[in-house]
Amino acid sequence: MTPYEQLLAAVGAEEDPNSHGRQMPSHWGNKKLNIVSQSSPTGTQLLQSVGCAEASYRFNLIPELKKRVKGFHDDEVTYVSLGDGTSSEGEFLGSTQYSVQPQTAGTLLVGR
Repeated sequence: MTPYEQLLAAVGAEEDPNSHGRQMPSHWGNKKLNIVSQSSPTGTQLLQSVGCAEASYRFNLIPELKKRVKGFHDDEVTYVSLGDGTSSEGEFLGSTQYSVQPQTAGTLLVGR
């Protein structure tokens, strides 16, 4: 990101290339690189990330989807971060249990 783009994100400007002023600052994304901006809620982003990782996994299993959907790549990884307080929420337990069922490519980062 350029310094100007960081300024646009910090002030919630509509011209912000990451979220067009709809996300909190420092929640960057890039449509060209297929990077979704991080959400702000506590816990619910975990379930969304599991769904995103499973969609990527299932996309590779269904050949018909490759003709209909653009933007998926063979090397996709889903990343989600959370604080240690969120790890005591039900969404954390549910998402970690479900994410090990299919062979999804995901990374879970718990910070303190």
